[in-house]
Amino acid sequence: MRSRRQPGPGPGGGPTTGRTSGDATAATPGALGTGRVGTNVARRFPPTCASVGLARRFLREQFDGETCKADVEVLALMVSELATNAVQHAETEFEVGIWVTPDAAGRSVLVCVTDAGPGRPARQDPPAQAQRGRGLRIVESLANGWGVEVRNGGTGKTVWFTGEVGDRRAEDGPAPPAWDAGRGRAGEVVSAP
Repeated sequence: MRSRRQPGPGPGGGPTTGRTSGDATAATPGALGTGRVGTNVARRFPPTCASVGLARRFLREQFDGETCKADVEVLALMVSELATNAVQHAETEFEVGIWVTPDAAGRSVLVCVTDAGPGRPARQDPPAQAQRGRGLRIVESLANGWGVEVRNGGTGKTVWFTGEVGDRRAEDGPAPPAWDAGRGRAGEVVSAP
């Protein structure tokens, strides 16, 4: 099955700004600033345990000065889970891409973690005493939407999630995810070119 979303040059088909070299340098540091809308950034990380913390820091830096710190921490937790999966399972360099766009309730955020490893991530049901295996379940429970896009041929994939940062209008209920249209159902694995 092919994703109905138009592919592009960046992770998960979105555009990439600035440098995305393998030396874990930020693409235009602070380009997103305080979560400015209509902007995007991406950064590559080596497949090391230290990269998980660097990926969290990269996300947090994009929302520096944000008043909704709890929202940012939820996004940071989810990116940490996906970065950990990339390091432990793909064992390849990975890229974190962040897109922010306005919506009716504040700002919607799309985060993509792309690696070149084979296979398809799958949610697990680990025993209660297990110390691993809950990453995708955590993302599923916290994200507005999430999914996996596997490159044709099965080598390489993008795991993405959507969330929000900013004021929510309680009387309107939760805002719908901005990127669900054309992405498949939450958690569905779709193929991308």
